Amino acid sequence: MKFLSLRAVSIAIVSAAAFLPLCSAGCRSAGGSMGDAPYEIQMIKGVDWVEGREGYRPELPGFVLDGDIGTISLQARHSGAPDRVVLLIRTTPAQRPNLEGFTFAPPGRTFSTSPFSQSATVEVRESGKNTVAGHVPLNAYFDFRVEGEFVRVTFLPSATEFMIEECQVSWVDWYRR
Repeated sequence: MKFLSLRAVSIAIVSAAAFLPLCSAGCRSAGGSMGDAPYEIQMIKGVDWVEGREGYRPELPGFVLDGDIGTISLQARHSGAPDRVVLLIRTTPAQRPNLEGFTFAPPGRTFSTSPFSQSATVEVRESGKNTVAGHVPLNAYFDFRVEGEFVRVTFLPSATEFMIEECQVSWVDWYRR
């Protein structure tokens, strides 16, 4: 029976330990399919993957999307999903990235905003009611930034806590085609 040196065993354990968190966050197989990304996404209308950046991006953690007017659904796959998720949205390619409107709709309510307006707040509505339930600061649920050719939308913990159930996310580009 051969014995490995303590150093070789240590290197193997450290190497495996460094690799495991990356895979649990959503690795791709050799065929390009996604592993167990912590959030499930469904393209509903007007959205595609940005070519060359398909699927889940563990370094965000989130998704890179292409769509000037789009709707998707998002849902956590398990209770241990990261408390933040990012959408990098490429809007109208020939224009500066911008969103006129953004809506997040978990079951029972809707959060809407015009994120880049000067007095941006989030309007909250309860399902089935015509009146606004209230306004909250934009940074209570989301962080919006222009990042290169993308609008970066970060869902903060107060938003991702709703994602235990399927939630719809919609946006409208400022320059829609």
